[in-house]
Amino acid sequence: MNLQQAYNDIKIHLLTQMKKSMGDVSCMYRSESGLSCAVGCLIPDSKIKILMEGRSASNLVGRFQELHEFILFDDVSINESIRFLSSMQEIHDGYKVHVWEQQLSLVAKEYGLAD
Repeated sequence: MNLQQAYNDIKIHLLTQMKKSMGDVSCMYRSESGLSCAVGCLIPDSKIKILMEGRSASNLVGRFQELHEFILFDDVSINESIRFLSSMQEIHDGYKVHVWEQQLSLVAKEYGLAD
């Protein structure tokens, strides 16, 4: 997958779901109710592990090599993939749902992606 495809998938996912994927106290890659965060939506259900929860995107890359095919992108470096995923994670975790679309557009512009 390339960066544009990942952006498109994340944008469609977040703007369709329009809810945060939350546990008791923090955001989750996949919640018990089946919701996914911006990064979690890229990872198949069969690859989600409880040990992932509470970890940053960069920590996922370093610790879970079996996820690389889903969260590292063909057209950018590992560091750029991590930076992009961190930006997406920040939108989901740090912003109110009603501003997600605006924040996604800013990230698209930053990375030169079609919005």
